[in-house]
Amino acid sequence: MGYATLGVAGGVVARFLPTSASCFVCLNEHWKDKQHIPEPRVDDVGVVIPVGCNAPTFTGGGFDLQEISLEMVRTAVGLLSEGNYDPGDWDVAILALKGDRDARMLPQWEAFQCPPHPKCCGAARRSSGSPHMCYG
Repeated sequence: MGYATLGVAGGVVARFLPTSASCFVCLNEHWKDKQHIPEPRVDDVGVVIPVGCNAPTFTGGGFDLQEISLEMVRTAVGLLSEGNYDPGDWDVAILALKGDRDARMLPQWEAFQCPPHPKCCGAARRSSGSPHMCYG
C-alpha cells in the first residue's frame, strides 16, 4: 500500500505479504500505540472539501507525490523480480517532506519492521506457526 498524507507533508509505503508475520491491522495498532512505528507527518493547512463532497482532499505537487510512487514501484519490482532487484528488508517506510514547522525539507525516508501486534486478530495464529489469515 502507499499514500501521501494531507498537504503532502509525508507518506507511507508498506508491504504485507502472505508469508509475512504482520498485516495492515498490525500497522494500525502500532500507530495507535505510538511507540514502535511513527505516523507520517500531516499538514492540514491546504485541506479543502469540494462542493458536493463529504471527504476532504488536499493540494500538493505531483513532483512530491512521485517520491511515494517511485518507492512503490521499486518495492513492487523488487518483490516480483525474484532476486534480480533488492526489495529491501523493511515492512513499512515513512516519508517526511515537511519539518516540524511545516517547512519543506529534503525527502527523508525511515524504514521500520512491523512485528505482529498482540491486538491483531491473527497474532495468536501467527505465533503458533499457522498461516497468516488476518486482513482486518
